[in-house]
Amino acid sequence: MVINFLKIKYVRIVVMLISICVTENIFPSGVDGHNDAARLGATLAPEPFKSNPDFCWAGTYPDDIADWCVGHDSDGYLRKLLTFEAINALRAQDVPKALFLASVATHYLVDRACIPHSGWAWHYSKGWQQFLPVKYRDVKLPFIKEGNEYILQVLPPEYCSEAWTRAKGSSESYLEFLPSIRPLVKPEMLRKFDQWTFTDAFLYGRWYSGFIALDLLDGENIKHPPFRFKDTRGMQAVLADELINTAAVCGSYYGYLVTAAGSDVPDEWSCVLPPRDRFLELVRNGTIVVIGEKAPWPVERAALVLAMELVRAEQRFAVIDGRKLLVTSPESLIVRYNSARPDQRLAQSNLIVLSTPEDIDLQKSFNINKVVSGKRGRITVRKAVPSRGRNTIILMGATMQDSLYLVDYLLDVSWDPFHGRWPADKIVNALQKTWAGWKLIEDLRSRSGIEAVEYAKKYPRNHKSTRVADAELYKELLGSDLKRGASDLEWSRFFLLEVRLADGRQVPDVIAGGCGK
Repeated sequence: MVINFLKIKYVRIVVMLISICVTENIFPSGVDGHNDAARLGATLAPEPFKSNPDFCWAGTYPDDIADWCVGHDSDGYLRKLLTFEAINALRAQDVPKALFLASVATHYLVDRACIPHSGWAWHYSKGWQQFLPVKYRDVKLPFIKEGNEYILQVLPPEYCSEAWTRAKGSSESYLEFLPSIRPLVKPEMLRKFDQWTFTDAFLYGRWYSGFIALDLLDGENIKHPPFRFKDTRGMQAVLADELINTAAVCGSYYGYLVTAAGSDVPDEWSCVLPPRDRFLELVRNGTIVVIGEKAPWPVERAALVLAMELVRAEQRFAVIDGRKLLVTSPESLIVRYNSARPDQRLAQSNLIVLSTPEDIDLQKSFNINKVVSGKRGRITVRKAVPSRGRNTIILMGATMQDSLYLVDYLLDVSWDPFHGRWPADKIVNALQKTWAGWKLIEDLRSRSGIEAVEYAKKYPRNHKSTRVADAELYKELLGSDLKRGASDLEWSRFFLLEVRLADGRQVPDVIAGGCGK
């Protein structure tokens, strides 16, 4: 069953919060929202994450090594570099090292899916209003910018008023000063993204964080000043839902890692596609996504994720080639396969075939072998031959969820620059020469298990003194000829306002009543 994050009402969360005030919490106390989400997310994931949540302690680690000075504009690439190392560690059955690396990577996910960084909601950024609940679309909060801080002009909150005083009115700093809400979140309150790709879950989770950010405000007084926050219990309910949301994103990421680590991948990538930005090469000769004729909603939506990335690659190619961009819709790049009525484009395009164990027609027609027992999936690459003339990439999972996660793996091994700039080669080269995390990765390759983790715990202090020099070199190596990847706004417009959810509704139908309604 696909869980819709908008179905839980805050009144239910408040009741749960009251009920557990006298109940022993099964999770150890946390000190940071990043770490809380990383640990709780592990409880939602397959093994070895599920039984080892305390190995996922490093959500705040990138801040500990002061890496914000290098690469946060290209955080998608930072996450990928850590992803590949975590997958390799999982394949080596090095659980402590793998889960440490995975939890470090969640930092960049939670940064984009938490209330403090939901600037588009707090600051009412142009273009994003259409995604807000109807009751908030005309709300314009007063801010005063002081240095790098945005000072929110609202009445002092009832909840942790001393933290507000310390933050001097900065909404972001205030929220980061608040105590961990994790003791108030019981396991049964957690939700997860069943039957979603990780990519889709992450982006939906990011939108949801902005969706609930404004719900911290007192709903009785949101159209005009003086603005005020909700009372203590109301704010705790919203912050609990934020943690539930970020934990779900982390859990989805961990699930993807398990599938990737348990899947066979091709050795012949370099013979067919370049080492970086493979989607760019695919669109040069046209590519379509093939799914079964009766593929269910999760598979169709995963295919749309792939198709959207092909559209983005077309946009990059148009810039490189200096040609006029043809407007392509993601839907037009998807073919529902029927062997009795084959689409003529199958012989004219590169193909990405997304198969699940139930797609018997696809398996027979494309000669797709079943996944070997004990494995999670397989990515197969078939180089173009004269009789076909095109390249074919086949994603086949042992379960439907594994097939969906192979979509995320394909995006990662293709170095799809979703949240970063491009060309990928230049960015990755700069990161490997300047990013503190890359030095850590290299050091950990010769270490394993607890030894690797203990080394990592000492590492942050070894690097902080060089952060300014790193930033200057990073900027120099990048130069000025980089291009931005496609915007989040484009994804949001399509997946939030056009594509329907599993129950047939569109997001505007869901958000019309406001958050939690």
